[in-house]
Amino acid sequence: MLINTYITLDIIAILRLTKFKFILMTDIAQKKENVKMHLKDLRQNLKKMHLAVTEELVLPQPDEVKTLMNKMDQLLKLIESK
Repeated sequence: MLINTYITLDIIAILRLTKFKFILMTDIAQKKENVKMHLKDLRQNLKKMHLAVTEELVLPQPDEVKTLMNKMDQLLKLIESK
């Protein structure tokens, strides 16, 4: 009876660890997806600015630069958060 109790407790502990690991992996996958989304958005905005500067010889507006800087700050916070 005592051995069965230990085995049952071990199985319960393993299931809890597995569930915790799954939740942790889900959080990591979500965080990775968020970072990818932010990077794609930043890349697209920077491409537009680059084309404007190189082809049209137009400098970006200061508010556009500030917006991109804020987005980069948000991305950095997302990456640094645990």
